[in-house]
Amino acid sequence: MSVKTIDDLPWALVQLLSHWKNLDAKLAPGQIILTGDYGRPEMMRDLEALNALSEVINQHAERHKQLTSDLTEMRKDVKESLRSFIFSVRGLLMGTEYEKQLPRMPDLLAHEQPFIKPMQLAVTLWKKINTQAPPPGFAAPLVLANGLTQPRFEQKVKGIKQAFDARTKAVEEERKVRKEREKLASTLRDRAIQYHRVISGSFPSTSEEVRSLPRLWPPTVRRKKVEESAA
Repeated sequence: MSVKTIDDLPWALVQLLSHWKNLDAKLAPGQIILTGDYGRPEMMRDLEALNALSEVINQHAERHKQLTSDLTEMRKDVKESLRSFIFSVRGLLMGTEYEKQLPRMPDLLAHEQPFIKPMQLAVTLWKKINTQAPPPGFAAPLVLANGLTQPRFEQKVKGIKQAFDARTKAVEEERKVRKEREKLASTLRDRAIQYHRVISGSFPSTSEEVRSLPRLWPPTVRRKKVEESAA
């Protein structure tokens, strides 16, 4: 198997380690040791660490997926609450300064700040409506038709802010582990290349040791140039 992506690397290294094991057995009591006293046990150790990091990444990815799903549901809920608040103010407080201060509805999938800001403006406006002298014909506090109050709406907004923060943290943690894995994968790629070069330089090109080296990279596809015929 050749290495096309980082996910292919473990399988390629398993084959290389098998080759290395067989060659060490032939050379016993000698063995192949690369620079820095890097032998087969060290590559096995690093491969195990690489697989462990991949598992951690999978766990982070699942958590990220779940957090995003939960956040989407929270977005729908709080946006519907904002919609109800806006129309309630337009209907019950039509023509007042409160109507003019209403925020615009955000896009459901907007980034955090564009989504949160209208909600926070609504929290502040709702407080004003409840605490300032009410206009004629209106009795404070404002309670939506579904029973939602200003304190409960404010809790929803705080909750979705926490959900955004949790997802951001999860993304940062996953990115950190991915960078760590890429660094280790790069080291393993270099060691695999070094092993190939050492074996190729130590044995004849026609030897079983060289011919049985596992392929690391996809074979180069050479395409013939097609000359366009004159019109």
